[in-house]
Amino acid sequence: MIRLLRANFSRMFRSWYFRLGMLISIVLNIYVPVVNYINMQTHSDWYNLEDSDPEAQMEFLRSINCHESYMFIGGMFCMFIVPVIIALFIGTDYSDGTIRNKLMVGHRRCDIYLANLITAVSSAELVLLSGMAVSYLTGLIFFKYTYLSAVEILVFILVGIFITASISAICTFLAMIIPSKAGGMTASIMTSFVLMISGGSIGSALESPRYYDDGVYEHTDTGEIYELDNPPDEMSPKELHEYGLTTSDIDKLEPMQTENPYYPKGLKRKIYVWIQEATPGCQYMSLQSWDKDFNDTSVEWSAFFIVVTTATGILMFRKRNLK
Repeated sequence: MIRLLRANFSRMFRSWYFRLGMLISIVLNIYVPVVNYINMQTHSDWYNLEDSDPEAQMEFLRSINCHESYMFIGGMFCMFIVPVIIALFIGTDYSDGTIRNKLMVGHRRCDIYLANLITAVSSAELVLLSGMAVSYLTGLIFFKYTYLSAVEILVFILVGIFITASISAICTFLAMIIPSKAGGMTASIMTSFVLMISGGSIGSALESPRYYDDGVYEHTDTGEIYELDNPPDEMSPKELHEYGLTTSDIDKLEPMQTENPYYPKGLKRKIYVWIQEATPGCQYMSLQSWDKDFNDTSVEWSAFFIVVTTATGILMFRKRNLK
């Protein structure tokens, strides 16, 4: 195993696709915060919350103008960079006959698979961590606030490492069971693309409101429209008076809200929540928005995918007839 890992790491770090992937990740992780900083300076009026209280405005500014704000944007880049690196690395082993030669000199198939997996995960983590590091350093230069504590940032980094390991395990599985370099790359990229698109669409669906015009009421007698912060039957006479209403008007206020036809309900919503918690694309989305609620489930599901894909991949690779 040590000899396999030494040869793998030597070949991976000397490969042009790994170096190019690292370079792309670093450039993009510098580019995104710089462009966002320029936009903040150019369109400063967009970020001015005049109608909000000072505490809410400060909270908003700290959330977008902080050092670590763009650290996990690189996770989405990894969804495309990592599959290409892994598919090219393992696909080259097949096309050059390297895997067959490793078997001929006495290496076990299980060791070959695990060595490739360790190499793939290690290279993916380097791409992720290098991108995060330059993004954070860029943030230190351009942004002035700190939104999270050092411990919280460390927890999110560890969760990101697990998510990246799971997508690497999935790509390793696909590349090892598909001996064609082009086929393995296509399968890996398409899988990552589907995971990322589903992450965005499912997250958007779950966050969509159940009703449109929530809090908007029409007075049945006068036809006047009122936008209320709370349901009228839960408001005190003093609060109603601020809107020019009395308790006798409560029964005359008709809600104007209409149900969102695309709002997921019942079993569909449960399935969406499960996908959001389980799949790497959705997990990266939650990580990017610093959502603490998904930290535990992300680690658990990432570990599950790593174990399942590795066990299945080893069993299938053992039975594969290498020509």
